Amino acid sequence: MRERRPTLAEVLLFHQACIERYGGAPGVRDPESLKAALERPWSVAFGTASYPTVHERAAALCESIIRRHPFVDGNKRSALVASAYLLHLGGYRLTAPESEAEELMVSTAEGRYGVEELAVWFRKNSINRKG
Repeated sequence: MRERRPTLAEVLLFHQACIERYGGAPGVRDPESLKAALERPWSVAFGTASYPTVHERAAALCESIIRRHPFVDGNKRSALVASAYLLHLGGYRLTAPESEAEELMVSTAEGRYGVEELAVWFRKNSINRKG
C-alpha cells in the first residue's frame, strides 16, 4: 500500500491559511518548483529511497519548499505546516514551540541547515501519536 502524501491541493490550502493568518501576498510563483518540492521526499536513487524515514521525508519537503521558494510569500511557514502534516500522516505530531520552529525555518532559508539537520530536529520535536 502506498504511503499517503500531502497533495498539491492540501499544500495550497496550507499556504492560503498561512497568508490569511500571518499576512503576505498569496499565490504560487513557480508551480513546477512546488510540484518538484512535493515529489522530492519520495525520490529513489539506485532502487533505494533517498529519504527512508518520515522525519527525513518531512525534512526534504521542508527544505525544498524553503529553498525553491515556489510561493510569492509565506514559503517558510508553508514549509513548516506541510512538513507537520506529512509527519501527521506518518503517525507523528510536531511538538516544537512556534518560536523555535520559526528560528529553524529562517536558519534553513539562510543555508545554515539542510535535510540532515532538519530530520534530526523533526525527530527530536515530534511524538508518535500511536503510543
